[in-house]
Amino acid sequence: DPLRPTVTLPSAAPTPPEGMDAAAASARLLHILDAAAQCGCSDIHLRGGQKVFGRSAGKLRALEVPMPSPEDIAAMLAVTAKRPLPSSGDGPGHFEYSFEARDRSRYRAHGFVEDGRWAATLRVVPLSVPGFAQLRLPAVVKTFVDPAPGLVLITGPTGSGKSTTAAAILDHIA
Repeated sequence: DPLRPTVTLPSAAPTPPEGMDAAAASARLLHILDAAAQCGCSDIHLRGGQKVFGRSAGKLRALEVPMPSPEDIAAMLAVTAKRPLPSSGDGPGHFEYSFEARDRSRYRAHGFVEDGRWAATLRVVPLSVPGFAQLRLPAVVKTFVDPAPGLVLITGPTGSGKSTTAAAILDHIA
């Protein structure tokens, strides 16, 4: 399976909603992920019946891929999350999870209902953790890992590298 979840979720079910083809959903999503990677996108925004957008260098741009239907989005979510999608009235109309597309990258995913239809936002998480030098972090950041009591807060706006910085620090400790 080229798309696999990296976490086990309750009610795991590897099939998309009834009548939707899992292989076709995987192929459509892999095509979108490849188009986003070619553009250097950090985020991918999927809405049924609308163009697929990717965020590259902080700006949204339409990706040159076929427009997914609402059913395509639901199938992509079900296949990657390996869980059934809640129907309306079955608790919150949103969930978060992560999955890995083999030989591509990992993704943090947020599936949610918008105007009564499933939509998704995917954040690209690189397979390898960049080091301090690659991130061009100031030398003082290395001192944060010195054994001393305290708490380190990493803050900033969306897409500023908070998770990547935390991963680099944790990788350095390990």
